[in-house]
Amino acid sequence: MVRSRLVVVLPGRVEPVDDRTCRVRSGADEIEPVAADLLPLGAPYALDAAPEVLAASRDVGSGLTGRRPDPPGGSGPR
Repeated sequence: MVRSRLVVVLPGRVEPVDDRTCRVRSGADEIEPVAADLLPLGAPYALDAAPEVLAASRDVGSGLTGRRPDPPGGSGPR
């Protein structure tokens, strides 16, 4: 299922772990293409990445839900 939902499938990118689980290796210079790969998966996943990649992923997620960081000196969502 995961392989069919990836926008671009590269050889060796999807590795079976067991009958119900796989590992998808992805990478890019920016987080947005990686997020674009994750969004259509339609399956639960765990992101195993460096702290800065996880932070960038959270920022992308916040953008998808319409939440933005508080402006300096401001309070609450805009």
